[in-house]
Amino acid sequence: MIERLEIHSLANPDPTFTFALIGDYGDALSETTERDFDILQTAQEGIAELNERYPVREGEHAKFHLFHRKRLWNPAEGKWMGWERKRGKLLEFNHLLRGVEQTTFEVMTADRAKLHEIKYVITLDSDSVLPRDAARKLVGTIIHPLNRAQYDSKSERVTRGYGILQPRVSISALSATSTRFARVYSGNVGIDPYTTAVSDVYQDLFGEGTFTGKGLYDVDAFELAMRDRVPENTVLSHDLFESAYARSALVTDVEFFDDYPTDFEMYLQRLHRWTRGDWQISGWLLPQVPADQGKTLRNPLSMISRWKIFDNLRRSLTAPVTMVALLSSWSFFPGHPGAWTALVLLGYLFPVYSTFFTGNWMKRRGATWGGHFVGGYHNFRIQVGQIFLTLAFLPDQAWTQIDAIIRVHYRKWISHQKLLEWTAFSELKSRSHEPLRLRDYFTAGPIVTVVAAVAMSLTHTHALIVAAPFLGVWALNPLLRRYVSRRAKAKQAPLGVVERSEFRGYARLTWNFFEQFVTSEGNFLAPDNFQEDPHPIVAFRTSPTNMGLQLLSMASAYDLGYIGRSRLVDLTEKVFETLKKLHVYRGHFFNWYDTKTLEPLNPRYVSTVDSGNLAGHLVTFRQFLEELLTQSVPISKLKIGFEDTLVELDRELARIRAPHPSSGTVSMRQLRASISELILMGHTRPDELWLDSIAPILRSASDMLDALIHDNPSEIFGDAERWMRTALLQLNDYEYDRAEADDAYPQRLAALRSECTRYVQEMDFIDIWIS
Repeated sequence: MIERLEIHSLANPDPTFTFALIGDYGDALSETTERDFDILQTAQEGIAELNERYPVREGEHAKFHLFHRKRLWNPAEGKWMGWERKRGKLLEFNHLLRGVEQTTFEVMTADRAKLHEIKYVITLDSDSVLPRDAARKLVGTIIHPLNRAQYDSKSERVTRGYGILQPRVSISALSATSTRFARVYSGNVGIDPYTTAVSDVYQDLFGEGTFTGKGLYDVDAFELAMRDRVPENTVLSHDLFESAYARSALVTDVEFFDDYPTDFEMYLQRLHRWTRGDWQISGWLLPQVPADQGKTLRNPLSMISRWKIFDNLRRSLTAPVTMVALLSSWSFFPGHPGAWTALVLLGYLFPVYSTFFTGNWMKRRGATWGGHFVGGYHNFRIQVGQIFLTLAFLPDQAWTQIDAIIRVHYRKWISHQKLLEWTAFSELKSRSHEPLRLRDYFTAGPIVTVVAAVAMSLTHTHALIVAAPFLGVWALNPLLRRYVSRRAKAKQAPLGVVERSEFRGYARLTWNFFEQFVTSEGNFLAPDNFQEDPHPIVAFRTSPTNMGLQLLSMASAYDLGYIGRSRLVDLTEKVFETLKKLHVYRGHFFNWYDTKTLEPLNPRYVSTVDSGNLAGHLVTFRQFLEELLTQSVPISKLKIGFEDTLVELDRELARIRAPHPSSGTVSMRQLRASISELILMGHTRPDELWLDSIAPILRSASDMLDALIHDNPSEIFGDAERWMRTALLQLNDYEYDRAEADDAYPQRLAALRSECTRYVQEMDFIDIWIS
């Protein structure tokens, strides 16, 4: 958690942000345990180390803090634990921020006198990810005048603006691909985080979202809205409750990431906890609601907030009712059991199949129909898997939710015990690695199968044909649960010949940009871009990121056989000579330079993002230079790199429609035949003979092209002539590297490596961040 706190701060480096770890000891049968001291000491040392690593200016309070609570005896739970769990943490933390002395925090590293300055708090769980600049965006949203919370003392809740901002919470790609179960149920995650972007019907229609426990809240509005609202030891899931009083907004353009249960056992444990939490606040549907210290008050919640509570209760009954309806369809419902079964499934699976039909027929603007249907097919496979697993695990889900509902009512009205029973998501146990035991077969699936089969054999024998597929899957439920819960092996599908050729074509065209535009006119720095339409314009400016990517492109071009070693070293030296001429600030290059004059562009500023990119690129390029001293590109790679250039040359020749395709003894057909022969020689000639074999043929092909250009308008051969020059330059590189021995080569590489190291070490990141 200390490491994650550091990552959060690096992603959100605003000097006004403070990062804190708010913790409890685990539940115990005694007030203290042997591990308490070690846990607390580790946390304190971790926070102290972070503050040493990221110092602040003199007079400012530290950036990282620890707030840790002691255990209290809870007679209702029969154990020592943190008061009111997470809800209690937030309440007591808010009390601290507003000057209340009496709390259960036994360790607090922050200066109490400074705490009152904090206006907004962002809450995260231990497995949550706060992306770059997400905190700043949330603060910028809530301070907007139209979003500021307005508490109505008559309604006893926030009625205008928002006391809570709930960002969109997506599933992290690592969690979503960890097991087969997670892959099916987490949907589409990966490179594009917006594949899971959805709107919220409550926010869209009623201007109120739903808090899920991870987001930003206004301390004063939250404290006013939640003061004395809940009796002790009664509320487990408080998020929906808090958003009903403090009013929550869904902010869809800010995204947090969270983990997903990796196996079905963990999913059921979480579902049980959520269902208990939903039913524990069912009393807030009534006109009179309980409050702190045994009071009963008029229910101040709006109708839409009450509907959200009711909708959660309805959702928790969906699986049990569906299970009962299916069994009834096969046992005693009149008519054909197949018709009843289809009707039940039509309603139960509507959320799954409806998204398939609506999503596949509504193409995104700018997308091709081919790409759209490929994505639709991928979604279809996921949704078929979801439908299958939803039906396969229906008995388990139904039983889990029935058990949770019964337990809540027993504990709430009879025992008054264990209403705060809770296992944090990060502590849920997976048994997918354990072998199956006999008791694993006595789960809801096999039991329902036996009971249903016996009942149908006595009442509706003909229904067995309809029920058999369901009963068969349910009987194998323990094996299926274990199968989908195991770690998924990453599929490594090698690229085919066509795919490799296509990717290398992109690489060759990319390097061609640098070959064309990295010139002495721009001091050997690549321009930011080249505009083709409406007329050609070279953008003679560059940034630290561009400079770093240019170096990596040069390294990649060498590895791909597009540039020789000597030319690479010469070009690298020219780039570093230019870098020495650029003005810097505390070791950082400014964000933009004119590549002709080498002057920083106004307004002059330093971007830590660009500097970080350049630092990483320089470290990588230095390693490349180190390997360059002892390794060379094999002839086999030079052959492929040369072929990439010839393919582009031949492609340009194929596009040409010359008025005079023949010139005396030379024709376009002969020229293209020579290019094809050169490509073929890369596959047939031995490595040691290849270079000497291609040289005369390429130079002869160049003479053919010159003759054709002489008899035709020169502009139609422009691109082909450029690619021919490029091929000749590559050939010259290969021949020069083979023939020449540069005794100063090691010293030149060592000097370039030293330059890479120097530039990285001179970048003063900490002073820049706290300036």
